[in-house]
Amino acid sequence: MKKKIMSLLVLFVLLIIPYSASATLTDNGDGTITDSESGLMWLANANVNGAQTWDVAMTWAEDLVLDGYDDWRLPYSDDCSGFNCASSEMGNLFYNEGITASNPDEFLDVQSSMYWSGTVTADPLWAWRFHFNYGNQLTSYIGFSRYAMAVRDIPEPP
Repeated sequence: MKKKIMSLLVLFVLLIIPYSASATLTDNGDGTITDSESGLMWLANANVNGAQTWDVAMTWAEDLVLDGYDDWRLPYSDDCSGFNCASSEMGNLFYNEGITASNPDEFLDVQSSMYWSGTVTADPLWAWRFHFNYGNQLTSYIGFSRYAMAVRDIPEPP
């Protein structure tokens, strides 16, 4: 009887706890991750270069060549400020795919810190950034050091 109750309890817990691993993220086995829902390919290592200024991060992403792809960039951001900014590319990873510093899923070395986007504000000395611990999106002065993730669009087949 105790085994049956325990089995039912485990089943109940599994049904009420949301499944955190994303079905749309695929490890390509080559250092990249494809998000089939958004049509993006991400560099799997979220801490390749450590923290850097926005200009250095932008140059790194633009100059990156991996597996023959040379169209890498920093993620786009919208002008949503604060929490629940799920429509930016990093916000989508955090809020819709469940990627956090403590739950990196397929990603490697996601930092519990801020990551640059490739989007500047109306003042070109400020750019949008996303925090993978708290899930907030705000702006930062481009001279500050933040982490960077590289992403590229996957062209749709003809």
